[in-house]
Amino acid sequence: MEKLEGDFSEDMHPIRLCQNRHTTCSDCHKKIERTWQTTRCPLCRGDLQLDPCPVKEQLYYALKVSCKLDGCRVEGYGKEVKRHERRCVFRVARCMNHVQTQK
Repeated sequence: MEKLEGDFSEDMHPIRLCQNRHTTCSDCHKKIERTWQTTRCPLCRGDLQLDPCPVKEQLYYALKVSCKLDGCRVEGYGKEVKRHERRCVFRVARCMNHVQTQK
């Protein structure tokens, strides 16, 4: 199997399709909605579907991925790494003494 380009990380999940079968990762889908205030595909202007793409979702869970947290070298399958990242020692924790202020 050829090496896949790109970063298969939890930020990609869920992977979605537009009506013309272009894919967008979760992170890009959010950026499209936030930046352009639309749910249209940036390539063809087709509607972005809300349902995840089943084939690409299965691929995500079948491929080995790395923990996305800086300094961590854990690798595993998508679901395993997702579970690991919730308790990874490299995750950023909020200080209990931190006082939030309003701007």
